[in-house]
Amino acid sequence: MEDTEVGARNLEEIATPFDPVVGGGADDRAIADAVVNVLVEQLQHAEKVRRVTRDGAQADRFAARSLKQIAALDRALRRRQEIRKPRQELLAKFKDTLSRIAEAVRDAADGFMQEHVGMMDRAVDQYLRDHSHPELLVRRLREFESDWPRAFASRILTALKGVSQDTLNSLK
Repeated sequence: MEDTEVGARNLEEIATPFDPVVGGGADDRAIADAVVNVLVEQLQHAEKVRRVTRDGAQADRFAARSLKQIAALDRALRRRQEIRKPRQELLAKFKDTLSRIAEAVRDAADGFMQEHVGMMDRAVDQYLRDHSHPELLVRRLREFESDWPRAFASRILTALKGVSQDTLNSLK
């Protein structure tokens, strides 16, 4: 009876690929990875033993076990692929959203600059036609200087809201 207790205590100390899964939150990806790793290790071990075995009947049994392990490994790999698919789809959606954000910000900034630089061009043109009112040019320059950060931020935020809303709608 003492041997059984010692054996049980020794078993507790032996590390396995499933140790991170036990007692923690059940992470499907971690479990699928652990199952695949164990099956590959078992398959590798069985193949090594089969190669060094001189007994033909025993080698056949190892070969049959290897075939069963290969089938189990195939199922585990398919399951792991199924588990990873939603994450991969989400990453693809995230990359697409980042690309669309960059494009929307670029377009919004370009539109803003065209509009506001055009406003400044018109103010300068008006001043050049009629030099009698420089205060109008100065006022327009001050308005531009004080308004552009708010107007620019508003234009960018509007573009970002559109992209984020499109992304949220596509996730539903």
